Amino acid sequence: MTLILTHLPITKLLYSYVVIGFLVCVNFVIHTCFLFLTTAVKSIKKQHLVEVRSMANPPNAVKIALESICLLLGENAQDWKAIRSVIVGENFINTIVNFQTDDIR
Repeated sequence: MTLILTHLPITKLLYSYVVIGFLVCVNFVIHTCFLFLTTAVKSIKKQHLVEVRSMANPPNAVKIALESICLLLGENAQDWKAIRSVIVGENFINTIVNFQTDDIR
């Protein structure tokens, strides 16, 4: 039935509107999430980073999250010592906040 309906001009038009509407909704959700995350990152205090850096063996979720951030920033930090050296930088938070998502491939 769907195959037959797709040959009708009005159905193709409606289908196009549904696809465009879906893409607009997805774009809105992504933009909203990005704004939320940017605000959350800006709220991180230096003391929070000091606390994370001081952990000898942080939870796996912390390691994975920070390793992912390092990879996005172009750093090849795969162990905790290397990850700590990246987050020690004074501009770590600013680098994340100003990260250009268009550069992700």
